[in-house]
Amino acid sequence: MDKQIPQLQEELVASKAVLGTYETERAKMVGLLQDNLTQYLSALKMNLLALEPFIPLEQKMPSQLFGKIKGLLDESFNGIKRATRFENFKTPLNIGLTTALNLYLKQIDQRILKISCYIDYSNNALDQHSEILIFRVIQELINNALLHSMAAHLDISVQSDFKEVSVIVEDDGCGFNLLKDRSKGKGIDIVICRIKYLKGAIEWSTSKQGGTIVAIHLPIH
Repeated sequence: MDKQIPQLQEELVASKAVLGTYETERAKMVGLLQDNLTQYLSALKMNLLALEPFIPLEQKMPSQLFGKIKGLLDESFNGIKRATRFENFKTPLNIGLTTALNLYLKQIDQRILKISCYIDYSNNALDQHSEILIFRVIQELINNALLHSMAAHLDISVQSDFKEVSVIVEDDGCGFNLLKDRSKGKGIDIVICRIKYLKGAIEWSTSKQGGTIVAIHLPIH
């Protein structure tokens, strides 16, 4: 057992370094989306609209193609706007997990994703740092449901007792293959890393047939 302690400490240090790097890169990516990609899309849209007078609208195919491209550009703008708005949410450091989560959920348009949330969490069941990590995990799972699984409904449950904190997130989206999709930018690895850092357990139930359930259990020390 004594030999395992240094190894566990090294794993915790490594996990903390990974989490810090991820948060830094996440902030950079949001900045790139806002500052660079939106500018290129704006320039592309302006050039596209400049071509509109020269398109023979009496011909069905060019007119439909122009409308489709314009629609895709508009949807790209909306997607970036939704993603960066959620990523830019500043986690309050002194108001607790329950209040921070409720504030975050109010920012999500229920017409895009209808969310039901049940919270029976004792304040300070976890320390402040752990609460922030759990908030980030829930945020990541919501973003996955919104941006990847195309879910229409999402149920969130956060509960605590004297032994543990449990978090369950369930959506009705398209589901995914956990082994194949871990490398496709869906934040799965960083979710697992955060839970491992908190010495918790995480279970996934998902399939390509539809729907995903994520169950997280964290011990209270």
